[in-house]
Amino acid sequence: MNKRALGKIFLMAAAIALAASITVFGSFSVLTSTSSNALTNTATVKMGEVAVALTEGDGWGQSKEIVPGGPAIAKRPVITNAGSVDSYIRITVAGLESYEVTFADGYDDYWERADDGSDVWYYTGVVPPAGETYPLFTHVKLESTYSGDGSDLNIIVYGEAIQAHGLKDSSGAPVTSCKEAFTLFDEGDAA
Repeated sequence: MNKRALGKIFLMAAAIALAASITVFGSFSVLTSTSSNALTNTATVKMGEVAVALTEGDGWGQSKEIVPGGPAIAKRPVITNAGSVDSYIRITVAGLESYEVTFADGYDDYWERADDGSDVWYYTGVVPPAGETYPLFTHVKLESTYSGDGSDLNIIVYGEAIQAHGLKDSSGAPVTSCKEAFTLFDEGDAA
């Protein structure tokens, strides 16, 4: 089952649990009320939208001449929170094996690499709606030793977001970091 389907199942289960608790507590209140007036409980549930948008700098995505050992090319991936709620954001970068990467100045104040050393990066802060991440890197340069046919030169940046507030681990403790939030999500242990 993919992550999107698990997220939808989680949201549906949470909505059903909330509706059931409202019904139970509302019924309990009516049954235990000593007033002759009926008691009405009203609850409003607002679901926020979690979405991201990726921008990569001026002109990227257009045809570029890339030669081994040639000039560095601007590639500045930035993720914008396109949703309606504060979010934790991570990016996965694939295809950097043949490139020399110029990381953004101070990137390590904003990004934390996955513990296994893979090219999965966790943004260290909470990104508000319409806010954006600090860039992870700014330029790439094809290594001078590259001798392939060019079919492996695509750099893919994949951005993901999780709502930052209200997320708890399986013991009920609040989640306080991006890496923890995505670890729980990936393991299916978020509550």
